[in-house]
Amino acid sequence: MAVITVSKTLGAGGEEISRRLAERLQIPLLDREIIRRAASIAGVSERSIQDAERVPSLLERMVELLGRYPTDDVTGVPAGVLESPSLNVESYRRLIEDLLRNIAEAGDAVIVGHAAQVILKNFPKTLSVLIYAPLATSVKRLMAEEGLRPNEAEKRIREFNRNREEYLRLYYGVRWLDPELYDLILNTEMLGIEGGTAVILEAVRAMERK
Repeated sequence: MAVITVSKTLGAGGEEISRRLAERLQIPLLDREIIRRAASIAGVSERSIQDAERVPSLLERMVELLGRYPTDDVTGVPAGVLESPSLNVESYRRLIEDLLRNIAEAGDAVIVGHAAQVILKNFPKTLSVLIYAPLATSVKRLMAEEGLRPNEAEKRIREFNRNREEYLRLYYGVRWLDPELYDLILNTEMLGIEGGTAVILEAVRAMERK
């Protein structure tokens, strides 16, 4: 079996393909569960963990940087020099990374998002998949799924995809759609949901035979 990391553009059907993969392989599907586990470990709200996985504004970045090393009122020495700073956004990201590695070491799973294609890049028996579709196809799919108007769906898709691109560039120094990050890239406009699922399942079987 394998750990399958799924990265997806919005409206490409990646959620449904991931669900079908987990069902047919009979392994856990981990997406929102990653947030829940990390929040439980850190003792914070799920919102705090979610915020760690979005691109912060310039002001938020400045506040986070200052928060890592608050100045001691007496000595003027950054408190971080004398003791570990409290958990911050960067700490939450590191927590998610450690959690993903532990999951990959423990067994099989379908992991959706969370930069897993980067974090688990060199793990054995890991298949990294990118699921995408052209904008027009993604807009139609999102309109059907969520009852949005065309302009609303397109705006959501562009914002989601832009955030993923900026997040991976900012924190991991990679291009989100760089083919070298993935073992398999699927266009669901051509393959459809069932066809895309079948291709990934065959790739898993091929990896097991290798």
